[in-house]
Amino acid sequence: MVKPVIKQRFKMQKHSVSITGCQILPNCDVVFVDQENRSILLFNNSGVFVKEIMTFKNMPSDICYVRQREVAVTLIDDQQIFIIYVDRNKIMRRRVVNGRCCGICTYEQMIYVIVHPNSVLALDFDLNIKHSIPIVSKSLSRIAVFGDQLYCTDTNADSVFCYSKEGEKLWSFNDEIRFPFGIDIDTNGYVYVACSSSNSIITLSQTGTKIGVIKSKDSGVNRPLAINIDRELSVLLFSNARGESCLLSI
Repeated sequence: MVKPVIKQRFKMQKHSVSITGCQILPNCDVVFVDQENRSILLFNNSGVFVKEIMTFKNMPSDICYVRQREVAVTLIDDQQIFIIYVDRNKIMRRRVVNGRCCGICTYEQMIYVIVHPNSVLALDFDLNIKHSIPIVSKSLSRIAVFGDQLYCTDTNADSVFCYSKEGEKLWSFNDEIRFPFGIDIDTNGYVYVACSSSNSIITLSQTGTKIGVIKSKDSGVNRPLAINIDRELSVLLFSNARGESCLLSI
């Protein structure tokens, strides 16, 4: 694996933040979910803060890209998914779900969202629910989808799980990792997991074997939490627990 190199740093405007989700847009602008201040933030591709897109009455959780300048955001306690148009600061569509919703991602024109206690919903871009995938674990945090498999983190169990799209558990990984949270997949199918309490970003194969780790301060890693990968550009965006964020080449 190539040693990651920092391409850009992002500095939050507020002193106290908690970044729980991040997303690279097609023009390399970046959107962050600041759970502590209940807002979503836009930065340009030079790392400069542009605007606060929106604030919420309750806590947002995670974010993913949908299409054009639209992103999807989960609100945990509101049990809702919002589609937000970034440039207009406007909610375009919303969906109420039957449970607390946490991690969210897109893959091949579908949105996948973790809904507690034990399911993953698959929705189209108009937020119509297409099917529900039953999941045994009741405390999943974040999700990534690649091929026919779902990859999820469980912070309570300090584990990474891989499931089929029917909900069958294929494998788990919990070897010396603590508080695995953000998760995403690169173009080769490698699984990247931000492990905050282990102070590292680990890399797993599609079969659950550990093949690499990023933990050097030279890479900006300091209790990483949120993570997002642009597969076309081969770049990884991550945010540390208190908001320091970096874009790495991988």
